[in-house]
Amino acid sequence: MKKLLNLFLSCIVVLLFSVSCSFVAPLPQRLSDVVEYAENNQAISDEEWEYVKEDYYLLTDEFRANLSTFTDEEKQDVYELMGKMNGIIAKREANKIMNGLNELSNSLPSIIEGFVQGFTGENN
Repeated sequence: MKKLLNLFLSCIVVLLFSVSCSFVAPLPQRLSDVVEYAENNQAISDEEWEYVKEDYYLLTDEFRANLSTFTDEEKQDVYELMGKMNGIIAKREANKIMNGLNELSNSLPSIIEGFVQGFTGENN
């Protein structure tokens, strides 16, 4: 229950932060804030991570929709931030895959033993 409450509060904070920034900060700053949050909070839950990615994707969509309103310098800054965030996303996804493969390799001997027992009808 405490974990769920913490997740809920974290989501509220991220949402309020995103909303408040949209009224005050220009898009490059809001994108920088999302990238910085993702970079400095790598231990966040998968649910919260999905919210962070959603914020990122919304900001990149907004950027693409308004591309002509940005200076060349702003565009370069945003592209750099997008590259950084894509690297953070790739790293997190690769870690999830590696953790899954490690879990599979750890459980495989027991799975095979159980399969053989089930197939042959033997008990230990």
